[in-house]
Amino acid sequence: MTRQVLPGGRASRSRQWRFHDSRGGSALLVHVRPGSPKTRIHAIQQESVVEIHLVGDDNPWHTNQELVRFLSQVLGVPEAHIEIVAGLYGRGKVITVEGLSAEEASRRLRNALENDCSPEVVSQNGR
Repeated sequence: MTRQVLPGGRASRSRQWRFHDSRGGSALLVHVRPGSPKTRIHAIQQESVVEIHLVGDDNPWHTNQELVRFLSQVLGVPEAHIEIVAGLYGRGKVITVEGLSAEEASRRLRNALENDCSPEVVSQNGR
């Protein structure tokens, strides 16, 4: 972590983020944008932040449900192996994926982005 001094003497922390292995799997940083006509991976930013556009409304519960379903399909793991460990009510989220290495998760996400083969996800609430 590096510190930068902002105008007025305030310190700012800038973090380098990347996909990384966690206990029993991997962790990813995701930024969601609800209200899209199609659920898909929009970008993987330089800091390895995965930007995902989701169908549905801005309700955090629906957004989280849609995100877990979508990641389950893209990563090829059961929904029970995906957990939102931080950011339940915000757009920035930390996700853990049990049983999948960071390298493999990164490969699958990048493959889905490059081939624009993100599966369509129909939400159970009909949105």
